[in-house]
Amino acid sequence: MAHARRILALDPDALRAVFLDRPNNPYTSIMPLVWGSYGPLTQVRKTFPDIPQLAQDIARRGILNPQTVFAFSPDVAARYIAAVNLMWGATHTLADLPCCTLRDEPVYFILIAGERRFRALKLLWDEGCEECRATHGSEDPGTCFSRHFPHGLVPVNLKVGFTPYEALTDQFAENTHHRPRSDEEAIGFRVFYELMRVRESALTVTEFARRIGHNADRVRAALRYTMLPEFIQAAVAEGRIPYSSALALEQYHRERKDDGELQFWLAKAIAELEMSARRLEEALREDLKQWRASQRGLFGALAMGALERSHIRAVFDRNIARGLDRIEGFLYAVIHAQSSGQIGAADSPFATGAVVNAVLRIYRLLGMVVPIIRRDMTRRERREADELDDRLREDVEWLQERADTDTTIT
Repeated sequence: MAHARRILALDPDALRAVFLDRPNNPYTSIMPLVWGSYGPLTQVRKTFPDIPQLAQDIARRGILNPQTVFAFSPDVAARYIAAVNLMWGATHTLADLPCCTLRDEPVYFILIAGERRFRALKLLWDEGCEECRATHGSEDPGTCFSRHFPHGLVPVNLKVGFTPYEALTDQFAENTHHRPRSDEEAIGFRVFYELMRVRESALTVTEFARRIGHNADRVRAALRYTMLPEFIQAAVAEGRIPYSSALALEQYHRERKDDGELQFWLAKAIAELEMSARRLEEALREDLKQWRASQRGLFGALAMGALERSHIRAVFDRNIARGLDRIEGFLYAVIHAQSSGQIGAADSPFATGAVVNAVLRIYRLLGMVVPIIRRDMTRRERREADELDDRLREDVEWLQERADTDTTIT
């Protein structure tokens, strides 16, 4: 989550080393490399779906689209690895990769594009394909692999004499045109945009979007997403809310800049799984409207004649609805915490006693409110309220007794 923050905080001089190298008789060639002589480093894509299925397809049909591998001399490889570490907060070293030779010179082969294929090949090396396992049973690692790739040789698109900057550019283009998850892509946009601005400080987002072949509005939204608080980005990465909902929260946070309010709306978005990003955006827009009105001040607005009596009543009604939203948000958060096993855990954001006492307070307040509004209820609504009260009475009494006697929940 902190990748975008990290690169924004970097001294540009720390990244300029990636621009020092110049192409040295560059050429590209499809050639075989021994499996294990090259490997990946940290990059924009973090999720790699359907690896077992891809492994079986490669076993049947071979490598149809060779992976892209760059060959770097030791000193150039060291600068490339340093740039990757700075950009992604990684801790790679040259020791992570085997030192090989090319034309009698020491080189490091670094995978730039095709990590999903690389992972599928590793699965074939470690476990073998389904057909080989069915025919030969359990075998040593690499046995099945060598049947499909004699001598362990894998065809790759090898690029020699190119620079680290060109490698980073190729990797970014490969892994965003074949779209990763939206949140991964957004962080990739931010990291690469800041990298390019080290060389071109005046580079605009519009020009950046044009160069990488993406829609400028989409890139702007992605860059704004990376400035959201980490707890929102974590919720997207963990699949608790969709990326589109996070963008709606970003628009809200841009004006309110209130992490407490953002936490409330995040809990509501998580709890109401059916809430679409559009519905969330409408609710956030209404909340902002109320907040702006409160910032202007009710009496000042009245003095200017901006609010009519009916409008005052509408604001009051919306404030009641806002209060209801907060109660619902708390209860939804309790349901979510309970279903995920968080209530009562040592590191839980909910203390069990606090939850019990809060629920009891809500129930007591309902006991005061229901008689007041009972006269306005229909017969069906009264029956429903009575049935709910009967159903909850024993549980509430038990909770009350526990709250009165158990000091662990006070």
